Amino acid sequence: MKLFTVFTSVVVAVACLLQPSDAQTTIHLRVHTVKTSNTCYLQCDSGKYCPNGASSCQAPPSGQCFNPAQGVFQTKCDAGFKCDNGKCVAELPICYLKCDSGKYCPRGASSCQAPPAGQCFNPAQSVFQNGCDAGFKCDNGNCVHS
Repeated sequence: MKLFTVFTSVVVAVACLLQPSDAQTTIHLRVHTVKTSNTCYLQCDSGKYCPNGASSCQAPPSGQCFNPAQGVFQTKCDAGFKCDNGKCVAELPICYLKCDSGKYCPRGASSCQAPPAGQCFNPAQSVFQNGCDAGFKCDNGNCVHS
């Protein structure tokens, strides 16, 4: 009798596994495709750049500068950037010094500094500013999420 019970249980279990349920019949697969912008990944010599859609390195056309963030040549660099060797670069370099608590190294500086009176350091822009942006507060001279 025990063997019959075990056999019946196995048959019922197999039958349940082989019969699709509602959840199994409604499975959908999503296929996500992303179109690329034909980004050029060539390593170019100094002063030459490979814009999107190109297959070779090029010197900037006369009066233009390469914007690496967008992969295009343009006539003028965005605010806060300058054209150097045919490429748009930050006017003031980022300072990577590790500073003591309450001191910060803003963009363009070469040493750690305490914030000027009434100002707070904005780490997202690497500058001292009056107060902090919405959603942030000044803590120990540094803008932090409130």
